[in-house]
Amino acid sequence: MLKKSVEFYDEATLSGARFKNQLHRLQRELTLATNKQEKHILTVAIKEKQADILRFAKRQKAFVKQFELLLEGNGKNLTTFRGINTIAAARIVAHVNGVARFHSLDSFIRYTGIAPVERSSGKTTKYKQNYGGNRQLNSVLYIVALSHLRWDPKGKAYFEKKVQEGKTKKHAIRCLMSRIACIVYAMLKSGEVYRG
Repeated sequence: MLKKSVEFYDEATLSGARFKNQLHRLQRELTLATNKQEKHILTVAIKEKQADILRFAKRQKAFVKQFELLLEGNGKNLTTFRGINTIAAARIVAHVNGVARFHSLDSFIRYTGIAPVERSSGKTTKYKQNYGGNRQLNSVLYIVALSHLRWDPKGKAYFEKKVQEGKTKKHAIRCLMSRIACIVYAMLKSGEVYRG
């Protein structure tokens, strides 16, 4: 049920963004319009788009309330971690699809697409960025990492430590994502609130 709700929410979000883009285009056209009839048609179209945007905003709020109910006892604790709101928690739980199916933290990290992939040739072993795994879950963890980096002093300190160790900023973000994925895994397993 949660997975379907998340899919519907994401579709509504995309539709809402499309309506906003159309509204901006119509508003630009209205400023350039010269005759009265054209201005009238554009004004009516703008009002319709504004009504569509309000309708989608109400729909999104209804989804968030539904997420709160569906997360009770199964992922609600994730919202105690800075950077994870109700929507992010719902997306994480939906894309994880049951933490019990992962026999270890390593398998969970591989599933998120954060763990680097080994590329060996003869005696040379290299690690490349992983473009596999669940890309939707990966993108949610990326957004959480950016939020964590901006608002959490511990997250920022961890990121800066990785940069000082010689890692690129992109690699340091992946390290932060991996750290967050470890915390998320532990919280989903235990059902406990974040105590960091």
